[in-house]
Amino acid sequence: MTEKTLTFRNAFPPRGRADWMRLVERDLKGAPFERLVTRTSEGIDLQPLYTAEDWPVAGESVPGSDLPPYALAPSPAGAGPEGWRVCQEQAHPNPEQARRDIAQDVAGGATALRLQLAAAGSEAEQADPGPGVWAETAEALAALLSDVPADVPGGSPADPPAPPVALLLAPGGDFLAQAALLAAARGWGHEHPAAWAGAYGADPLGALARTGRLPGSLEQAWNQLAHLVSWSARETPALTALVASAAPYHDAGADNAQELAFALATAVASLRELEARGVALETALGQMAVELALDDELFLGIAKLRAARRLWARVAEACAVAPEGRGLRLFARTSVRMMTRRDPWVNLLRTTVAGFAGAVGGAELLSVLPHDAALGLPDDLSRRIARNAQLILREEAQLHRVLDPAGGSWYLERLTDELAGRAWAHFQRIEGAGGMVAALLDGTVLREIDAVWERRRADVARRKRPLTGVSAFPDLDEPADTRPAAPRARPGRPPGRTVSPPEAAEPLRRLRELAAGGGSATGALMEATLAAARAGATLAALGEALHPAPAAGAAPVRTTPLPLRQLSADYEALRDASDAAAARPGGRPKAFLAALGSPADRGPRSEFARTFFQAGGFETPGATGGSDLPAVAAAFRRSGALLAVICGSDAAYEAQAAALAPLLKAAGARRVLLAGQPGRREPEWRAAGIDGFIHRDSDVPATLSHLLRLPGVAP
Repeated sequence: MTEKTLTFRNAFPPRGRADWMRLVERDLKGAPFERLVTRTSEGIDLQPLYTAEDWPVAGESVPGSDLPPYALAPSPAGAGPEGWRVCQEQAHPNPEQARRDIAQDVAGGATALRLQLAAAGSEAEQADPGPGVWAETAEALAALLSDVPADVPGGSPADPPAPPVALLLAPGGDFLAQAALLAAARGWGHEHPAAWAGAYGADPLGALARTGRLPGSLEQAWNQLAHLVSWSARETPALTALVASAAPYHDAGADNAQELAFALATAVASLRELEARGVALETALGQMAVELALDDELFLGIAKLRAARRLWARVAEACAVAPEGRGLRLFARTSVRMMTRRDPWVNLLRTTVAGFAGAVGGAELLSVLPHDAALGLPDDLSRRIARNAQLILREEAQLHRVLDPAGGSWYLERLTDELAGRAWAHFQRIEGAGGMVAALLDGTVLREIDAVWERRRADVARRKRPLTGVSAFPDLDEPADTRPAAPRARPGRPPGRTVSPPEAAEPLRRLRELAAGGGSATGALMEATLAAARAGATLAALGEALHPAPAAGAAPVRTTPLPLRQLSADYEALRDASDAAAARPGGRPKAFLAALGSPADRGPRSEFARTFFQAGGFETPGATGGSDLPAVAAAFRRSGALLAVICGSDAAYEAQAAALAPLLKAAGARRVLLAGQPGRREPEWRAAGIDGFIHRDSDVPATLSHLLRLPGVAP
């Protein structure tokens, strides 16, 4: 008996794109193919099908390689066999609570901590320093970090030591003072540098973009950065001095291509200034990292991280850096602008999607914001969930054991290529117009972001981009957040600020003299700042010494700060107003749904109108429908509403809309709307008493705000 070989290739003949297109055209039934194409805010068309024909760099690289175009991470998850670093952010202003939070995070699996220290201000000031951890001296910061191991525990080849907990700063304009405070608190310098990890986080242009100001001139900022880079490369080479962050631009509303271009332009501007001050390009590149923000657009997030490596490698190549030195330290954090105050539990889904993108895209370090971050300081539970979301992705899903999981996806390879191309073109425009400094100071960055933001805001306002729990499926009965306001100072703290001890006077004097002078970037300025910090100088005193009165032409730099924008802000403002009305006589504003016809007829538009108004905090009582128009009007009168919305099918509108509107007006409706486009019947319906129309192209927050301002609509 002869065995018969089953050949699936013969059983299933190959089909090409033309075969697929014939089936698509049949199913579209005359509708345009473009209906299946989605356009991103960057102008990239996302096709419904990708094949090997879409592979953009065939013959140049293959998935999983470390050859050009460098889109993938240098190792699984970008950080070695243990995976990416799980970063937790710390900003609680009460030092004791911040120390407990840090201890919990380290014990709970965090392998990196990002510290936002309170603004330095001046020793003479009595005002609150603002948000951030209140650690004014190296001693106070050391106490804050007392539960973070200072050294790497011993191990054996069979049981290697755990990696050290990385410490990162988010310093703003006083980056050198904060770097010295951290180095003094941890005893860094000259011994066991390989055992330390983290980033000093200096980003003068990022601080200027976010706040619109620096404590001194740009010349002073560049000089300080050069000294920090030189010192760190020598004394703490495992740390990163400069982190070119795209977060200020993302939080202001930039799209992914803009973020990449602005981060790249920031890095290149910093490279030029460092080289001009005597820092070798190889040294500067080795002390730089890029930080990107990730939102709930999964595939664009993955492509953005992969595109960042390609763009960075191109810059390094232009700097004549050898191929082995073209890798990128890449940090990621989940988006601030996507977080909502309403229904914050949905943020768990948003941050998990963003965290997954960071893991698949190969971030070396990843910060996942707690789901209640938009409400204020997170609590213990939300911080634990944020940590564990990453630990599940790493330890249970084992994402860190796969090299470039996105490699070989024709869709993601093409998306990476197109995103990188748009970002590079934007970067070239910035460079051609004078560079990132000029773009910030003349308002180009803000104008470009504003244009993108307006399109994004319009999509959210028209619910083309729905926000679950806010513009879609809102819950009017959601309990308000009742967490107490965060304390700003230590319990029992005396008025005023901590002042530097007498023994810090001489180190501070030497620091002022050195800061006022010039000289090459040898790291001496960082050494002097560190010496003053070790002598007990406060963060405020260090900042004052580092920024003496500027010479003529070197005044502190100022520009318009980039705004911090939330996608949900317009809706949540309406919900806040509704909550305030609920506590007053008359209660929340109401929109009565005057439904016509059978459930099948009235269902789609009734549901549309219900979510339309509930997204703005309106209650939506309604009649059961049918053809008894006087009964619908009577139900409206009993509801206590002042606004009525007619909902039904096109056929029901043709037959009954003109007759129902005057009955509703007679029953007390101050305003009658109809759900749907009016078309040719608009003049007739308006004459019958219908005052307006809501439909899929309506700007929901603008429409509801207008209605609430009309006399007699809201109680």
